[in-house]
Amino acid sequence: MVSRIATTKATLRDIARRAGVSTATASRVLNGSGRASAEAKAAIFGAASELGYRRAAVIDAPAARPEELVEVVWHWRSSYDTVSLDAAGGLDVGAPVAAGGADDAGAASRFGHSFFQDILNGVLDELDRNGRTAAVRMCHDLLDARFLADVNAPGRVGAILLGEFAPEAADFAAACRVPLVFADQDVDAGADVVAIDNASGVLESVSRLAALGHRRIGFVGGSAENPSFAARRRAWEWGMREHGLPIRAEWTAACHGELAAASAAAGAILFRANRPTALVCANDNLALAVYRAAGALGLAIPRDLSVTGFDDIDLAPLLSPPLTTVAVPSVQIGRLAVRLLLSRIATPPRADEPAARALVRTCFIERASTGPAPRPRTTNRKKTP
Repeated sequence: MVSRIATTKATLRDIARRAGVSTATASRVLNGSGRASAEAKAAIFGAASELGYRRAAVIDAPAARPEELVEVVWHWRSSYDTVSLDAAGGLDVGAPVAAGGADDAGAASRFGHSFFQDILNGVLDELDRNGRTAAVRMCHDLLDARFLADVNAPGRVGAILLGEFAPEAADFAAACRVPLVFADQDVDAGADVVAIDNASGVLESVSRLAALGHRRIGFVGGSAENPSFAARRRAWEWGMREHGLPIRAEWTAACHGELAAASAAAGAILFRANRPTALVCANDNLALAVYRAAGALGLAIPRDLSVTGFDDIDLAPLLSPPLTTVAVPSVQIGRLAVRLLLSRIATPPRADEPAARALVRTCFIERASTGPAPRPRTTNRKKTP
């Protein structure tokens, strides 16, 4: 099923202003794809009603009449964790759910994936502002024949891909017969890309930790197959060299799979006698894994271990202690992807014209998960007579 976003005189920006909320919050509530307080929902729906805003009914994509549609594709095929906070402010992690399985409630409901939801909100809002109609779909296989037929169907004028890194991105781009933009998919696939300035965010994390006196700084990353994770690992190494700090293989981990596996990998680093006093994490979900591992070993954050993340997901400021992280303007990524796509639709590129690559800046957000490096432990020995 896909949603058709109706074009009306009232925009999401108008509704957000009337309701006194952010545009992203208004988008989440109107699309039924995110959490908000009862008061916020009432204000948003009230504003929408007053301004005459309405959305078209949900329809089956194959049955849609031919019209100018922009395909917005959320790619996800890995299993994911259901993460929430318990009454004491700790992490409550449910059993992993297979993407596309019978228990999959859809990507929009995943608390830990609020980063991608914000990108989607930016895409939908910018399309709405430009009078464009979006067909939004989840996809678990970018090379599926039926999916590609929909993307290339008559009336489709462009596509935006977001979500989980896709190794088959180049093949998907080659199969698309419409302009395509990758949103937060930093791949060299022959299509336009809106990506994150990964290096500056990680370098800032290392610099801040070094300024706090940390000399043993480790790194918890994801699969090197993902270009963003690879770039963040390179930036950590670069930052360590800039500050004359040792790069120790035993202080690093490349985590794959669910939170439990990532926690085990982080625990292996922290269990060492000569463990690092700080860990730079390639994203906030990996920082959650470090929190769990540290807690299991009786290490207090930040007294015994400082932790930084990347992305600034909704859960980051709610952790105990709140997570120091690198904030990414995720809504802006979605907006830029739409602007780039619309420019390609209006003026198709020449065959020899290279793909465009836009970078968004990050912002370091200091919270309570970082502190001064712990002092070396001293052993009190009795003097011999």
